[in-house]
Amino acid sequence: MGVRGLTTYIASNAERYLDPHELHDTALVIDGDNLCIQLFVRSEARMSPFGGNYDHFARAVVEFFELLRKCNVRPLVLLDGGYEKNKLKTVRSRMLGRIQFVARVKAGSNRLIIPLLMREVFVEALRVAKVSFMRCLFEADNEIAVLARKLDCPVLSYDSDFYIHNVKYIPYVTVNHKVYRKVIGDEENYEIELVDKRKGKRANRVLAKQGEGVGEESEISESYYYLDCSLYTIKNLIGTENRLTPEKLPLFATLLGNDYIERRVLFKFYSSMKVGKVSKKVPVPQRRIVAILRWLEHHSVKSATKAVLNQVRERHRRVLLRQLQGAMYGYNCEECASYEYFGFEPAEEKGEDGEKLEELLKGEDEAVEELELEEVGDEECNRAKDKGNDTRSEMADAFLAFVWGLAPAIWQNFPQICPRFLP
Repeated sequence: MGVRGLTTYIASNAERYLDPHELHDTALVIDGDNLCIQLFVRSEARMSPFGGNYDHFARAVVEFFELLRKCNVRPLVLLDGGYEKNKLKTVRSRMLGRIQFVARVKAGSNRLIIPLLMREVFVEALRVAKVSFMRCLFEADNEIAVLARKLDCPVLSYDSDFYIHNVKYIPYVTVNHKVYRKVIGDEENYEIELVDKRKGKRANRVLAKQGEGVGEESEISESYYYLDCSLYTIKNLIGTENRLTPEKLPLFATLLGNDYIERRVLFKFYSSMKVGKVSKKVPVPQRRIVAILRWLEHHSVKSATKAVLNQVRERHRRVLLRQLQGAMYGYNCEECASYEYFGFEPAEEKGEDGEKLEELLKGEDEAVEELELEEVGDEECNRAKDKGNDTRSEMADAFLAFVWGLAPAIWQNFPQICPRFLP
C-alpha cells in the first residue's frame, strides 16, 4: 500500500533513522511481491524493453537465496493474494496507466516494463531454490509484520508501510549482494562471492581474500558469514524523548495518505497545520511529514482523531472514521495464519497490541460521537431557544387575540355585568 513521501523522507535522513546491520543466523520474513520486482530491476532481464528474458530473472532469484543460505538465514516468503474491494479503484487506475505506457514504449527505452509472467517465474524459482512461501488471501503486508513480530526477526522489503509497523525492517536497497566472512576477534572482513553461473561453472562459493593476513589461525577461529545492510526500528522515528508513541504511528501514516483514503478529503486538515521552522528547500511532502509528527506529539490518539474529523465535512466523517480504523487495525493486527503454516507452534496468548488497538478504536468512536453530539447539542440548544421564543410569542398573540375577541361582548353586556357602576 505504501505511505506517501515516507520512503524519501527516511532516505534523506538515513543517518538518523537507519543503523548498520549484519544479516546472519536468523529467520527473515520476505515481502515476496516486492522482492520479485526489486530482483527483476537488478537483473539483466530488464534490459529488454519488451520483457521475456525470464531465464535471467530466474537465475537472479535463485542466486539471491543462495546468498541467504550461505549466511544461515532462513527465508519465509509471503505473497499477495486477491485485491480488497475498497482498493479496486486504485488498482484499476494503475493498470490503465501501465497499458497507456506500454502503448507508447519504444525500443531502447530505459523505462521499466513488468513482464506478464514475472510473478509466475518468481514462484517457480522459489521452488527450485527450495524456499518456503505462502500466498495470503489479500495484501500480505499485515501478515508479514505479524509473523516477524512473533518470530522476533527482520522483514525484507522496500515498502514504506514497514516504517510504521512495529518490526525490524531491512529496506532492500540497503542490502549488499556480497557475502562477508567475519572472524571473531579479527577486525578484517573477508568477502565471499558466488561464481557466475553464466560462465559455465557450477555454482559454488569462493573465498575472496581482501588484503593479507588470512592464515591458518583464521581458518580454525570462530566465524560467521553475513550480508551487509541497514536496519530500521520505530524507536529511531519516535526518538528518545517519548513525545511520540508507537500507537500514534498508524494514525500518522493514514494522515499522510494511502491507497484507501483520498488526499483531497484531508486538504482542510493540512491547511490548518503550522509547519514551524523548516527550510524552504525541503520539498512540500517532507515538510508535511515533519508538521504531522510535531502535531501528533501534543495529542493523544483520541484527541488527534477528533481534531482531524472536525476539519472534515460532516458527510465524510463516518467514512473517514472507518478508514482510519481500518488502517490502524491493519498496522496493529495480530492474526497470523502463516505462523502455523510454516510449522511454528501456535501462540495462545493475545497480543498486547491487539488489546491496545481495541481501546484505541473505541476511543475513536467516542471521539466522533462526542464531536457529533456537541454539534447536535448546539443545534438542539439553538432550536430549543428559538422554539421557546416562538412559543412565548405565540402565547402572547393568543392571549391578545382572546382579549380582543372578548372585548365587544364585554362592552355590550357591561350594564348587566356591572350595573352599580352606571348612573
